[in-house]
Amino acid sequence: MTTNFTIVYVTEDQPAGNCLYGFNVRMWESISSFRNAIRSTCGELETGSISIENLELSPLAFQINVVFDVKFSGEGTETSRDICMHMIEIISNGNQNYLKPFSVISCNASHSTVTKKQTTWSAAFEYNCTEMLGSQPLASSGGVRCVPCFPGNYLNSTRCEPCLQGTYQAVPGQLICDVCPSRKHVTEDRTECLKYEYSTYNVDLEAVYRTNDAVAATCLSQFQAFTSAHRDYFQTNISTSCSELHDGNVTIENITIGSIAFQVNNGSDFNTKCHRAVDGKFHNILIDYNIDREIHELFTNYYSNADYQRSVEDTDG
Repeated sequence: MTTNFTIVYVTEDQPAGNCLYGFNVRMWESISSFRNAIRSTCGELETGSISIENLELSPLAFQINVVFDVKFSGEGTETSRDICMHMIEIISNGNQNYLKPFSVISCNASHSTVTKKQTTWSAAFEYNCTEMLGSQPLASSGGVRCVPCFPGNYLNSTRCEPCLQGTYQAVPGQLICDVCPSRKHVTEDRTECLKYEYSTYNVDLEAVYRTNDAVAATCLSQFQAFTSAHRDYFQTNISTSCSELHDGNVTIENITIGSIAFQVNNGSDFNTKCHRAVDGKFHNILIDYNIDREIHELFTNYYSNADYQRSVEDTDG
């Protein structure tokens, strides 16, 4: 956290603009003595480390305003730091020699006596956690302190935010989240990237074929023999179609053939092993499309003179 206070120095004998260069040189030469004086003043308080980060000088008539940027870091309480800055302000206003290591300053070709007029603390702190990467300021009963971003989060500029979808972070205090590769999934709290768990579900698919030239019952045995003979082909085709979605496979558990008038009902029970996170309905659609297309091609080749129409219905089992 940082804050600042301003000391107004008066050049008794010369306009301040004439003394600005000499003032600037002497102030930066004395910065370590300023820091040591502040540390000595606040040494009994729980302030953490104290440093002077910058000095800004600006002349006005016969006075020079010097802004001291003070930084507190490490372990410390906001209350102690607040007391520290109040003490500096009070002591500096009561002691002419405090934070004034020189009484005469060079002003071009001449010199001027220097007195101290006023010290004012801004009474405000700015909180940043640049020394503690991957952390953000967090208010608590003891004041504001830097806290690392929790796992599942990353530091976006100055505050912690949840990892974006498809990314995760297992370690606290990080600036980025890691991308979870394909075939894995991110946990809900976005702290882990895990392999999918596998589950088994069944899909029932029925293809209805119409025989235009003969009663379906007379073709039943050929339908049964053909379908059974190509079981492995159907099975491989479905597994290949679904391979982009999961690492599992498809097994045809059972095939039943029935007939009604001029239509043959060809039903297949598919036992599908797939990722738990993949919607079964989407698999059904692919199975529906590919089975329908491939069976049509196979049956067309097998029954070169057959003229039939087909419809497909699938359900979750």
